[in-house]
Amino acid sequence: EALRARELLDVEQANTELVRSLADVARKRFEAGSVPQMEVNLAQVQVGRAQRGLRLARAAYE
Repeated sequence: EALRARELLDVEQANTELVRSLADVARKRFEAGSVPQMEVNLAQVQVGRAQRGLRLARAAYE
């Protein structure tokens, strides 16, 4: 069970990093005028969801 929790934590950390990178790309594309504000907003929602998943995984691991 501890191994599974550790693996889940690793996955959630990687997911959070990826989603943050994608949010940065969305912001830069918005600043360049190639996507609407909605894209940035949706990316920020995904960041929030990823952070929540990471917090839950940390709690399960500890």
